[in-house]
Amino acid sequence: MYSLSIEYNLENGTIDSISNSADKYMMNWVEGNSSWGMLKNAACIFCEKIQDGISAIYKTSHLKVFVTRRLIDGRLREEYRFKNDSNADVFIRRGDIGIYATFHDNYDLAEKCLNYRCHTHIWCGGEVSYVFARKMGMCDYGLGLVLLEGSLDCYSSERDISMESNDRGDFILHPSPFILPPGEEKLLAWELFFCDDGDFYREFEKYPRGIIVRSDAFTVFEDEVIAFSVNRPDARVFLGEYELTTEIHNNNTFVSLRPDRLGEYIFTIECGSVKTKAEFYVQTDFESLVKSRVEFIVNKQQYHREGSPIDGAYLIYDNEEESMYFDNLNGDYNASRERIGMGLLVAKYLQYFPNDKIFDSLMKYYRFVTREYYNEETGEVFDTVGMDPTRKRLYNAPWVSMLVMELYKLTGDKSYLVKMCKLLDVYYSIGGERFYPNGL
Repeated sequence: MYSLSIEYNLENGTIDSISNSADKYMMNWVEGNSSWGMLKNAACIFCEKIQDGISAIYKTSHLKVFVTRRLIDGRLREEYRFKNDSNADVFIRRGDIGIYATFHDNYDLAEKCLNYRCHTHIWCGGEVSYVFARKMGMCDYGLGLVLLEGSLDCYSSERDISMESNDRGDFILHPSPFILPPGEEKLLAWELFFCDDGDFYREFEKYPRGIIVRSDAFTVFEDEVIAFSVNRPDARVFLGEYELTTEIHNNNTFVSLRPDRLGEYIFTIECGSVKTKAEFYVQTDFESLVKSRVEFIVNKQQYHREGSPIDGAYLIYDNEEESMYFDNLNGDYNASRERIGMGLLVAKYLQYFPNDKIFDSLMKYYRFVTREYYNEETGEVFDTVGMDPTRKRLYNAPWVSMLVMELYKLTGDKSYLVKMCKLLDVYYSIGGERFYPNGL
């Protein structure tokens, strides 16, 4: 049994910290720029300590919100009661109301990430909604949130742009749209609890709203079948207004549908009075999809201007403006970083489908890479064009090492392996052993 240790904010009725009293690191799971449980665009007009918790009243432009947070049987129960105290109906649209759920999901040095940060999985499925947060490092438990009353439509986040992609933002949970006549109320409630790392869904299923949709694939190709199960024998499943034929086995409801079009399929699931959804996407066959993507990169995303530092680069493409885009001052829009993934895809594709035009494109791209931000002789990898020694970026080196490896696999030229080893030696010598990379 894991014990919740909570620090309340006595000025605005929110929560400053949730930790596990048995955690030797005493990680705060809800740290952010905003306070856990604060309402977006609302002011706290009353707050008081109550037995085992705290209560507060907030005022938005249209509603009063009465909030209680209380430990009950070792779990934190939070209730948000929205009241229309005006003389007219209030229409709440998607995103009009937001509750800050500031799970500590951002990036720092590896030793901080592993022990003091979490990954957050959020599912806003209407009346069946939950969150499960897990430490980035090895840990026996995680923090779960299960919706008890009301409905969650979606979530958003507020990011500290100065932190760039290291800050994942303060998550904000948004109740589903509703209409509230004068004097009436609407309740939203959830529970938070620690549970064994592999046991969240077993705990979730114990709740009356613990409806789980399971499938081997939520994205399928056009020649495949959409197949999923619902962990209730009384589930009714609809696609639009049409109710699907289902089968019941071992108290689970099974659905199988052969799609007749590409695109999104949203199924409505009803179990008694509880309603949720399952979302699937039907994509063109894999080989055609990859071929189309590679051809788009070569024909639309490669820059050609002799003498330019970015001649040969694969760039961001704006589909609305139908044009490439590059910004050397903003790393997220430069010609390296995640753009290296385009070169990786092209190199992998050519290993299965040789094509002279595509090969020439890749070689021109690699000449750009080695001319502008990867020094083959020294093994150094920089952040952007010009090999600026003040702008090295550890994330780039693993990407480039994989690109060089795929070029070896494509050409059989062992000199690429020598270059890769030199690159990785440099990477680890300048901090790679303390870094948290992707895919290495």
